[in-house]
Amino acid sequence: MKEFCLDQANSRLIAVAKRLAKENHFDIKRDNFTLIQPLTDHQAIILSVNGQGEHREIKIYGNDCTFILPAKDEWLDIFEKESE
Repeated sequence: MKEFCLDQANSRLIAVAKRLAKENHFDIKRDNFTLIQPLTDHQAIILSVNGQGEHREIKIYGNDCTFILPAKDEWLDIFEKESE
């Protein structure tokens, strides 16, 4: 098992966010999004970006007990469907 520091994780997540933004047509400077990188022993690194304009909040943190459930074929009614 390879060990690395949170600063390295931050750099990796930012690079992944840029790649995903390009691939999925969203703007990391304007759109709200969250990235979760699961690690060994239920650890995870989470990048969360929310807000608009000058009030954007960016959080990157490590969590020692994270569970990611399988995706369901459902959508929340508070969002628009991206595809049918």
